Amino acid sequence: MIDFDRHIRSGIDNATTADGERAEIERILGELDNAIRRCTSGKGKLFVGKFHNADEDEAMRLASVPLRLVIQSTEDGREGRVIAGWEPGSNGGYAAHLVYEFQSLYCGDGDELLEELANLLETARVGRAIQYFANR
Repeated sequence: MIDFDRHIRSGIDNATTADGERAEIERILGELDNAIRRCTSGKGKLFVGKFHNADEDEAMRLASVPLRLVIQSTEDGREGRVIAGWEPGSNGGYAAHLVYEFQSLYCGDGDELLEELANLLETARVGRAIQYFANR
């Protein structure tokens, strides 16, 4: 006979793990937001969500992921520069999917996410976006 209690406990454990992963991802993205705000003298911030720019989507081949990482104006929410495609894991945690510079990367934990975000920040696309907002 199936031990439903054991399966329920397993589901609760999985939910707890997913909640911890989601919190870790939010903390990491919060740190990135703080860095962007510092580097743009408060004129730019990190936005994570739906943000449509057809030219950037096509150029970066982002159609496969529903969300964007955007350096967005703190003064005008309609103004922003898409820096990557983003999709959290199905449970809101890992494996997070990051798409930039024709790369499709899955980050299975916080260390991988930090490493890939660091690589993203070194791209010319991000450098230009930071300069754009910092020099406004």
